[in-house]
Amino acid sequence: MKTILTLLVTILITSNSYAQKEKSILDGQSFKIDIVEKNKIGKDDEMTDVIYFRAGKVYTKFSRNNGYPDAEYSTTSKDGMMTLIINFKGECKGKKYIMNWEGIINGDDIEGSAIVMKKGTIRTIYKFKGTLK
Repeated sequence: MKTILTLLVTILITSNSYAQKEKSILDGQSFKIDIVEKNKIGKDDEMTDVIYFRAGKVYTKFSRNNGYPDAEYSTTSKDGMMTLIINFKGECKGKKYIMNWEGIINGDDIEGSAIVMKKGTIRTIYKFKGTLK
């Protein structure tokens, strides 16, 4: 019984440590991105920004300027043919809306979306694409 309990505790500690390590894999990185509102056409609708990963949170000046706090993010990763491919997700709640971040990082390239929702209904979808800064 002691052996089984010891094994379970060891697995729990190891799993927990791995999850924390995965969460912070992007910390300290930033990417210069172009953001475009989906279904909008024209140069005026494109914005340039930087997406930051710091202390387990993801943010941009665009999101902060629109009243969204930094979003805690989580990651999953897998080895690609030449690089590590990292998927990330984060959610932040503004005063009226929720912004969900989703993206994929492949080497020095990033792309994804920031989806603004209210009560489960999508209000706006922003697509972004960029490179390591």
